[in-house]
Amino acid sequence: MLENSTYEITCIEGKSLQTAVVIGGSIAIGNLKTGILLIKIKTDLDDRVQPFVKE
Repeated sequence: MLENSTYEITCIEGKSLQTAVVIGGSIAIGNLKTGILLIKIKTDLDDRVQPFVKE
């Protein structure tokens, strides 16, 4: 369902850290710093924003 959707990861202050297309149903976050981040996933049906913690 998320295949070929776009996403943007931002820090809690709103600075964009990573933007790409979902490939293979997964998103690589190994290069991001630890902390509270937000991910916005854009599909054909809607946009969703979800906070997550990178440890």
